[in-house]
Amino acid sequence: MTDLRDNEWTPSFPRWGYVLLLMAVLLLSRLPQMMSPNLLLDGDECISGLMAKHVSEGKDFPVFLYGQQYGFSLLETLSGAFCFKLFCVGAAPLKFAMLILWAAGVLFYYLSVSAIVGKDKGFWIALLLVFIPAWAVWSMKARAGYVTAFSVSSAVIYAVIRNAGRTGWVGWFVVGAMASLVYFAQPLWIPGLVPIVIYGVWSCKRMVSWVGLLSGISGSTFVLKFLASLNRPYYWPPPPFARQVAICQLPERMFVGLTGYDHLVRSFTPANCIAGLLCLLAMAGGVIRIRRSAKGSRDAWTYVFLLSVFFTLVYISFLRTFPERYLLPLSGSLILWIGVEFSRLAARNKWFERSCVLLLFVMISTGIFSFIVGEKYSIFTEAPRDGRPEVEDLRSLISYLKKKDIRHTFSPDPFLHWQIIFYSNEDILSRWRHPADRYPPYPREVDRAFYANKNTALIKYPEPFRIARSQWNASLMSGVPNRYILIERPTLYQLHSYGFRLNDPS
Repeated sequence: MTDLRDNEWTPSFPRWGYVLLLMAVLLLSRLPQMMSPNLLLDGDECISGLMAKHVSEGKDFPVFLYGQQYGFSLLETLSGAFCFKLFCVGAAPLKFAMLILWAAGVLFYYLSVSAIVGKDKGFWIALLLVFIPAWAVWSMKARAGYVTAFSVSSAVIYAVIRNAGRTGWVGWFVVGAMASLVYFAQPLWIPGLVPIVIYGVWSCKRMVSWVGLLSGISGSTFVLKFLASLNRPYYWPPPPFARQVAICQLPERMFVGLTGYDHLVRSFTPANCIAGLLCLLAMAGGVIRIRRSAKGSRDAWTYVFLLSVFFTLVYISFLRTFPERYLLPLSGSLILWIGVEFSRLAARNKWFERSCVLLLFVMISTGIFSFIVGEKYSIFTEAPRDGRPEVEDLRSLISYLKKKDIRHTFSPDPFLHWQIIFYSNEDILSRWRHPADRYPPYPREVDRAFYANKNTALIKYPEPFRIARSQWNASLMSGVPNRYILIERPTLYQLHSYGFRLNDPS
C-alpha cells in the first residue's frame, strides 16, 4: 500500500499512548449516562440481557437475537455474560459490556485512519467519532448487532488497508468471513464496506486474492445461515424495502441520523449543532474533492471513502421505515472520508490547517458538553415530570408483585414484559399477546400458571400509551406506581379482549 500519510498536526506521540488516551476519554465520556438515575434498558436491550444471563448460567447459547434469523449478537451476548459473571446481572454491567465492544471498534477505526493519515491526525479523527451524538446512546445499546456491526466493520476496514497490495489469500479469506458476519449482524454497514473491500482486493492484482475473499464470504455465510435456521421461532423478519426511492428525503434523513436517536435530540441540544456542522463539512468536502480532482489529485482512498458515504446514503433511500439508528453507519463513513480529505488539504495549506484545528475544537467541545448532560437522557419521549425515574417505578412494581406472590404476568405492551422479566432477574415471568413470542418458554410457563389458577396479573400503561406520571392522577390500587394499571387475576375474557392468544393447557 502506498504510504499516504502527511505531516502531523501535533508533536510526535507513541501510538500506544494515543490508544490509551482514546480509550480513557471514551470511557469517561459515557460515565454521566452510566451513573444516571434515568438509566433504564428498553425492551430489546432486556432481551439481549436475558440472552447474556442464560449464557452466563449455562442455560442457552444464542447466536442470534431470540426470534430472529438476522441480528448476529453472539459477541454482544458473550460480552454481556462475561460482565455479568464479573459483576452482577444488571443494566450497568450490560451497558459497560456494550461499551467495551464498541471501544474495540473505535480502536480498529483509529488504526485504520492512522494507517492512512498518520497516528496524530488519526487520533483527532477517531476522537471526533467518539463524541458524535449519533453514538452517544447507541455505543452502549445491546440491540441485536448494531455495536457488533460497527466493531467488525471497523476491523474489516483495518484488515483491508493492511492487506491492500498483498497477494496472500489467507488475509482476504478473513476479510470475507468478517464481511459476512457484518451482513448477518446488521446489513446497514455492507453498502459502505463494498467499495473499500473491492478496492483493497483489486489493488492486489492477483486472482488468488479474489478467491480468498469469495471463499471467506461463502464459507462464513453458509455457517451463519445454518446457525440462523436453528433460531426458532422465526418471530421477527427483517424490514422490507420501499417500492419508491426516497431520494428527496435524503437530506432530512442524513441530518436526523447524525443527530442520533430522537430522544437524544430532545435531551442533548448540541446534537443539532454537531449534525449541522457535519452536513456542512460534507458539502465542503464535496467541493474540495471536485477541485482537487480537477487539479489532478489521485488520492485513491479519498475516492473510496467518498463512495462509501454515497453507497450508504443510496441504500438508506431504499428503506421503507427510517428510525434514526439506520443512519449509524453514515457517521463512521462520513468522518473517515472528511478526515482523510481535509488532512490532505491541511498538509498543503497552513490557513486551512488552522481552520481545521479550530473546527475540531468547536465540535469536540460541543460533544463533550452534550455528554456531560447525558444523565438527563431517558428512553421515554416524555420523561416523568415529578423527577421520579422510570426505573424506580419499575422496581416498585416488581416489589409489589413479589409481595403479593404474583410470579406470572400478562402485558399488552410489546416491551414492558421483557423489562419485568429482566429487572426481576426472571423471578417474575411475563408474556405478550403472541403465544410463542421471541422465547416460547416464557409464554408457555405464564399460561400454565394461569390455567393452574395461580396468582397472575395483567399490567398495562394508562391511556394514552405511555402517558407521563404527572398526567395520571391516581393509582388503580395501593402500592402500584401510577404509571401502570394492574389487574390481579384477570379473566380469560379480559385477556382475549386485549388480544392474548393462550397456549393449549395440555
